[in-house]
Amino acid sequence: MRISIVPTEDVRLLTMLDKRIFNADDAFVPEDFSNYACFLVQADGVPVGSVVLGEHLTVGSGFEEKEPIELGTLYIVSMGVVPEYQGCGIGNFEEAWEIEYAREKGFRKVVTNARQGNRRVISLNNKFGFVPTRTIPNYYDDGEDSIVMELVI
Repeated sequence: MRISIVPTEDVRLLTMLDKRIFNADDAFVPEDFSNYACFLVQADGVPVGSVVLGEHLTVGSGFEEKEPIELGTLYIVSMGVVPEYQGCGIGNFEEAWEIEYAREKGFRKVVTNARQGNRRVISLNNKFGFVPTRTIPNYYDDGEDSIVMELVI
């Protein structure tokens, strides 16, 4: 399987993928993608996932309402793979690509967060050297806590 990650501005496609990847509370609506660097993940040319990044290199480059991000940080806003392609190594490819992207762009740190109950994502982040730094209570709309994980590069 040939996996690629390419920039995209196709918010319609990103929204459709998000609805297939995440539960209704976590899926982005079109306006959620604004102010972020958005990427389409493809397997053999077929759209199978997305990566959404917050690039915080300069003042005014954006912030998260619930989680302020320091300058020099790449924030993984969202990443995912549609269910039928999960377990094929695409998540590993995405994570490695995000870290390399951060290095190439000069970021000092990569930060992401995950639902406290999402052991699969937490395990993937641990595999790539991310360490949990804190918990944000009631981060998600349904009241679940978020585990913030960071990787210094």
